[in-house]
Amino acid sequence: KFSDWADLDKASVTVAATLGTTQEKQVKDGDEQEEDDEKEKDDEEKNEEEDKDSEDEETVEKVARKKKSIKELDDEISDTLINCDLVNLVLESAVAAIPEPEFLVSLLLSVKQFSFSKSVQDNTLSLLSSKFKDHPITVDTQARLLLEKDGKMKTRISECIKVYTEALELNPSDELFRLAFSTLKDLPNTAPNCSTFVLKQIMLLLKFGQEKELLSPSEFEFWLSLINVEDNKDESLALLEIALTKFSSHLQFWLLKLAFDVTDDNRVKKTIEAARSSLKTAHREQLWSSFIQIMNKAGKSEEAYILLESATEKENCGELRVLLLERTREKGIQPCRTLYNRYHLLPPFSETFHKTMLEIELEQAKVDKKLVRTVYSALCSQFGATSMEAWIKWIQWEEDHGSVLEVPTIVCRAEAELIA
Repeated sequence: KFSDWADLDKASVTVAATLGTTQEKQVKDGDEQEEDDEKEKDDEEKNEEEDKDSEDEETVEKVARKKKSIKELDDEISDTLINCDLVNLVLESAVAAIPEPEFLVSLLLSVKQFSFSKSVQDNTLSLLSSKFKDHPITVDTQARLLLEKDGKMKTRISECIKVYTEALELNPSDELFRLAFSTLKDLPNTAPNCSTFVLKQIMLLLKFGQEKELLSPSEFEFWLSLINVEDNKDESLALLEIALTKFSSHLQFWLLKLAFDVTDDNRVKKTIEAARSSLKTAHREQLWSSFIQIMNKAGKSEEAYILLESATEKENCGELRVLLLERTREKGIQPCRTLYNRYHLLPPFSETFHKTMLEIELEQAKVDKKLVRTVYSALCSQFGATSMEAWIKWIQWEEDHGSVLEVPTIVCRAEAELIA
C-alpha cells in the first residue's frame, strides 16, 4: 500500500506502474487490432458483395446483349425472308444451270402466286430481259404482262400489240408471229367489248405475216374464215390460191377450193385431180368422202360417184374401194357384188372392204349362203393368220345359218393358217 505520494517514486512502485501501463497498452493495442481485423473483414465482405453485384450486373448486361443480338438476328432473318434474298440467290444459280427462257417464264408464273414475291418477280423479269433480250419468249412475256396492268383495256391491248409489232419489224420470226397471233386470237374472249378493235389488229397482223411469209396453214384458215362471205368471194379465192401455192398438201384448203368450184363441172374435175395428186394417200379417203358430201349438197351425187369410180380404178387404195362400195350400196345388191368381185382379190387388201360386203349380203331379205361363205373365205385367207375373230364369226355363222358340216373344214383351215 502507498501511504504517501512519495512512495510512487520508489523503484518497485515505478516498475509496477510501468508494467501496468504496458499491459494496458497491450490490451488497448489488442482491441485496436481486433477492430482493424473486423473492419478489414467487413471491407472484404463489402468488396465481395460489390464484386458479386458487379458480376450480376455484367451477367444481366451480357444476357441483355445476347437477347438484343438474337432479336437483331431474328429481324435480319425475317428481313431476308421477306425480301426473298435467299430465293433470288437460288434463282440466279438455277438460271446459270438451266439457261432457257421457258424455264424463267415458268418460274415467274409460279412465284406470281405469292403476294410477297415481288422482288423475285422483278429479278426474274430482269434476268429474262438481260439474258434473253430478243428471244420470242421474252417479247411474248413482256407483251402479255402489259395486259395485266391497271387502266383501260383498249389502251393495254394497244401497248401489248405495240410490243409485238416493234419486235416483229426488227426480227420477223415465225415463233414470235405464232405467239402474237395466239395472244390476239384469245383477246375477244377476255375483252368482248374490244372485239372489233382486236379483229382489226388481227387483220393487220395477218397481212404483215403474209407480206413476210410467216403465215402457217392455221393462220390462213383463220383469215379465210373471217373474209369468206357471199359478197367477198373474189378476195377469198385469191387468198385461197396463195394458201394452196404455199401449202399444197393441206386438205382443208382443197376442200374449200372444191366448195368454190362445185358449180362448174370442168373446174371441179381439175380441182379434184389436183387435190388427188397433191395430197398424201392417208388423206385420200377423207378427201373423197368430203367431196361427195359437197357434191350431194349441190345436187350432183351421180357426178361425184362417177369421179370416185374413176379414181378408184386409177389408184390402188383400199380406202377408196370401201368408200365406193358404200356409195354403190345405194344402187342395190347386184352392183355391189360386181364391184366386190372386181376388187376383192386385188391388193392392197382391205379387211373393211370384206366386212362391208358381208353386211350388205347379210341384210338382204334372201341371203345367198354361198356368196356369204365366199366373202368369209376371202376374209380369212387374207387376214386369218392374225385374226382369230374372223374364223370364230365364220364358224358361228355356219352353226346358226349355214351348214354345220362346214365347221370341221373351217377349224382345220384356222389351225393351219393362224400364227401361234
